[in-house]
Amino acid sequence: MTSSDSSSPACRPFLELGRVDKDLQDAEDSLNPMTVDGKFEGEVIFTPACAAQMVYYALSNFISDSVILDKTGLWFGKLGEQVASEQISIGMKPWDERIIDHEVHTSDGFRSENFMVIEKGVLKSYLASLYVSNKCEVPRAKNSGFDLVIEAGETSYQDMVKNMKRGLIVGAVSCGQPSANGELSGVAKNSFYVENGEIKGAVMETMINCNLAEMFKNVVSVSEEVLCDGGMVVPYIGVEHVVISGK
Repeated sequence: MTSSDSSSPACRPFLELGRVDKDLQDAEDSLNPMTVDGKFEGEVIFTPACAAQMVYYALSNFISDSVILDKTGLWFGKLGEQVASEQISIGMKPWDERIIDHEVHTSDGFRSENFMVIEKGVLKSYLASLYVSNKCEVPRAKNSGFDLVIEAGETSYQDMVKNMKRGLIVGAVSCGQPSANGELSGVAKNSFYVENGEIKGAVMETMINCNLAEMFKNVVSVSEEVLCDGGMVVPYIGVEHVVISGK
């Protein structure tokens, strides 16, 4: 790719890179937040950054070294089984051309390779190091980075919002590490309330509660748009049956 190529990041305005323009707009729209009344079960659209946060929590809780050693991860022993919606395909791909800041060698000294963690909802790999692979007799992960690539879906972000009856667009979740069984509770940050397909405004003092394992099964939509920021490639992900609590 040369500097004369109009598709090169070097030839594009800074505001068009990653989510810069969208983040600035969201910040402006958040100047006068509203409160959500009561508690209800609704739908959540996780922005790409927040979707990556949720994936990190789930993989750490369910298939990382520590839970494999303890045999406590909810997805341990489920290689080849359906653990998520068929709409979800998650890979760790340092050699994807869209990943710029990528791992070359694993922490164990192996040449890093692309691999799928979940493909169409089916668990394909653990995130096991060489030590844990040998200790527990499970396949070793082909890289040890977090070069996250989640495959895009077939629904536009605009349609995801239009199809939402009541819920939130969530930019981040402020919470502690989820419990071993995947229960997560936290404050929705950089988030917007949606009702009957219309964004009503930014929210404050709003909590979300869900179970990570169930959340990945309850995916109802994945956007055709993806965020490529050089470190990850992630779409918007819509999930139903999330408990939302306002004042």
